[in-house]
Amino acid sequence: MTKKRAFTLIELLVVIAIIAILAAILFPVFAKAREKARTASCASNEKQIGIALTQYVQDYDEMYPARNDAQGIYWSQVIQPYVKSTQTFACPSNTYNANASVGVIQGYPAIPRSYGINERVCVQSLASINAPAQKIIVAEIARQNWNDVGSNWWSGTGNWDQLFAGHNQMANYLFCDGHVKLMKPTATMASFNMWGWFNAGGPGDPGGAGRINDDTVYPNPLTGLKNLENLY
Repeated sequence: MTKKRAFTLIELLVVIAIIAILAAILFPVFAKAREKARTASCASNEKQIGIALTQYVQDYDEMYPARNDAQGIYWSQVIQPYVKSTQTFACPSNTYNANASVGVIQGYPAIPRSYGINERVCVQSLASINAPAQKIIVAEIARQNWNDVGSNWWSGTGNWDQLFAGHNQMANYLFCDGHVKLMKPTATMASFNMWGWFNAGGPGDPGGAGRINDDTVYPNPLTGLKNLENLY
């Protein structure tokens, strides 16, 4: 009778070592693949938000919504009927806002806070935006008490960490013309200012649509955006 040969200890250790090496190589690949899928889902969310904003503008004399109106109803709530699903406002990669939402008010549903509107665009007319393909209207945010990008991020490097760059140090941005682009935060200010005026109420504040149409590259916010990338 032929005896079956068992694995030696050395052979078992070699097999275990090979499995460990393969796991170390493949796990990051799987993680990146998962994040790529989440990033695509987030981009789809912003695309739907862009379509909803366009429909809203068409119904309201070509005017963008306010950050929140006199009744405390937020921009995301007033466009939600055009989107239908509240989960469109939740980025799957954004753990900061997993349980944060704008509360229910006057029949409007609670809305997740993964995205903030650029307040420089709020209550401005569609025609007043000079370069809609280069101006951000919605960006990803990472703080539970934010609904917009602007009033808390007008000047300096303050509050830059309240933005989100969790897609491998990048974020999705929705532009006024409706297209969505995945970018590093610094790319939004490095060679062209995609946000508009900073230091609202300060000297030279153009007010109104002049704020979103300001193309000046500001060094302090750029430094803040670099710091934001380093968080991720």
